[in-house]
Amino acid sequence: DLQVLWMASLPSALFGLGLANCFLFKRYGAPVVYCMALSALCLGFGLLVFAPFSPAALTGFLLLCGFATVGFAAILTILAQRFEPSEQARAQALLVFSSTLSRSTAAPAFAYIFDPRDRGAEAARPFVLALIFVLAGSCVLGTSVLQGQSGGVQREASLACAHM
Repeated sequence: DLQVLWMASLPSALFGLGLANCFLFKRYGAPVVYCMALSALCLGFGLLVFAPFSPAALTGFLLLCGFATVGFAAILTILAQRFEPSEQARAQALLVFSSTLSRSTAAPAFAYIFDPRDRGAEAARPFVLALIFVLAGSCVLGTSVLQGQSGGVQREASLACAHM
């Protein structure tokens, strides 16, 4: 069961958060840590695209996704740096809302769109779609938040799109 394996990735998540807090944030900064987390997530989904039912690929995916949890801490740090104090609460609330909404709709949507009995290349379709969404979200986030080209509410809308 995927939930049991997901619980096994918690040590990887805790290690990633500890490493990021003690070393990565201080040395590289939040935008670089966020890009590292997105890269880990993309690599994890990439593993599943090529071997969707391989135990080794599933284990690698879970470990990489565990490390990718530092991305949420990094984006909160970026929000604190990029938004005025009066806008930070709204931006963080929108981030948490969009993240929760996307996570709560992902499982039922994927179960409706894709047949879990598929094998081979057809079984990789959900992971290809997830990889596309992660890459698209990172592009939106990179152009709007990390470069600071947008202002106020427009940045919040771009941030929401990045996590949907």
